[in-house]
Amino acid sequence: MNKALQIISIQHELVLSLNTSSEIEQIIKGFLRTCNVRLNLISSHLFLYIGDDQQPCNKHSCVNGGNIEHFVSVPKQQNGKPYRYSSGLLNCVSSLEKEQQSSKKMHAENLYLFRVKGLGVLALEYRSQPDNILQKILDPILEKLSLSCTAAINNKALKN
Repeated sequence: MNKALQIISIQHELVLSLNTSSEIEQIIKGFLRTCNVRLNLISSHLFLYIGDDQQPCNKHSCVNGGNIEHFVSVPKQQNGKPYRYSSGLLNCVSSLEKEQQSSKKMHAENLYLFRVKGLGVLALEYRSQPDNILQKILDPILEKLSLSCTAAINNKALKN
């Protein structure tokens, strides 16, 4: 029973962290910070499809399909090196893209990759092996993340 309440609490807090702003950067940073605390992560990263205008876009509405690029990491760096320039992290994300899987565990680290429908890839680096149930609870939350980010992208497009 305690485990079920803990899981519901985590889900609730993650979903609430998505409703903090209409700006995509703020939505994602708040979500990743909450992930780090509640899921006991070392780091979390979001890679998004970036259009020709250098703005995040939905994969299906990007001109030329967009390129997947690093967007935000929390924390921003490890051992003084920004995650933005981590070729190893980008290679892991690219491998998920090529294989068309919805999620993947990288064996070298406790790094788990999750596809965010139409927007990109979420990478979570755990301190230790996570419970299988925690990975399953992320599916509906990632759907909500996708919707929140799409709404923020559309809102920004309307303002321009």
